[in-house]
Amino acid sequence: MLQPEVRPFTATNKNMDAKLRKWPYRKLKDAAHFLWNRLKIRRVPLGSRTDLTLDYALDIVLEPCFRLIDKGYLNHLGPVMVVLVIVLTLSIIAILLLVMLPWYLQYRNILLVVWHFPVATYLFFSISFHYIQGLRTPPGYPPPAQYSSANQIQPLCSKCQGLKPPRTHHCTICNRCILRMDHHCPWLNSCVGHYNHRYFFSFMLYMWFGSAYLCIFVYPEFKELYYLPVNHPEVYSMMQNASSSGTVYVPENPVHRLHRRSVIYMFLLSGAASISVFCLLMWHVTLISCGETSIEAHINKKETKRLAAQGRKYDNPYDFGFWGNWRNALGVSHNNFRWRHLLWFSVHQPEGNGVQWETSVHEHC
Repeated sequence: MLQPEVRPFTATNKNMDAKLRKWPYRKLKDAAHFLWNRLKIRRVPLGSRTDLTLDYALDIVLEPCFRLIDKGYLNHLGPVMVVLVIVLTLSIIAILLLVMLPWYLQYRNILLVVWHFPVATYLFFSISFHYIQGLRTPPGYPPPAQYSSANQIQPLCSKCQGLKPPRTHHCTICNRCILRMDHHCPWLNSCVGHYNHRYFFSFMLYMWFGSAYLCIFVYPEFKELYYLPVNHPEVYSMMQNASSSGTVYVPENPVHRLHRRSVIYMFLLSGAASISVFCLLMWHVTLISCGETSIEAHINKKETKRLAAQGRKYDNPYDFGFWGNWRNALGVSHNNFRWRHLLWFSVHQPEGNGVQWETSVHEHC
């Protein structure tokens, strides 16, 4: 029988063991100290300032986020968000197929399955298609700057020294300019720009439809299993709890317990997704209706206030009216509009090349 090797107790081994025991704590302490120094907000006496504005206060409060972006920490957040979207979506599909479908076939009316299955299939493939296309499609980048023509002055980006056409902005996370940049989306791990804006909006639209439809579909089960007493004695058993005055309903077997937890999980996840996506969707509906992006909305707001102080009115040069803005955003015009472009899986390109833009003077909405 082999005997374990015993190390002689020396001062060297004692110091080494002490260092090994302190190593995780020292590393954690150093990491926390490093992050605190990087994210620490400057101590500014806000109360004593008379020239404090809302923009200045927001800049101070959001300074840690700006430092995260400048240091490149958010570059690693994108892949995590993409994996999270895929995992959560596949978990819902797995529950619907492996838990809810057998349950409905056994205890519910089969007509509900006949109705819900095609609708759920269409919503799932619509969400998946537009999300994959949003991941695959680049947002659009400006062409290389041309320095051969001495008579033509081209606007250049002050950060990347590249060509900067109208409606183009520099993304700090991507470290390059984006054509008609709206924002950097962590869920796509990319910027939302000229060529993938329609896929991003369609993904939000179908994601909201799918999550709201699932929330409404699951709510009766959730209400029955979570709020009210169970009305199916053949499915669930009742047990009197001596320590409480009420009646406690306990799952009869692991299958019923899995069904109850799956219903609660789907309702909470779909409810939270439908509310959050709806708010984001309404924001982008407003932007599209006004013919502007998220960045342009802030720029136009400041320009409107600046010109209003001078007694002048600001007109968005890219506002072509309600229907014109929506046709431009969805990539359809009067001649080539088809409903399949909106309701089916279409890969048509947006209007224009993202470098040159037509302008039209309309009353700003």
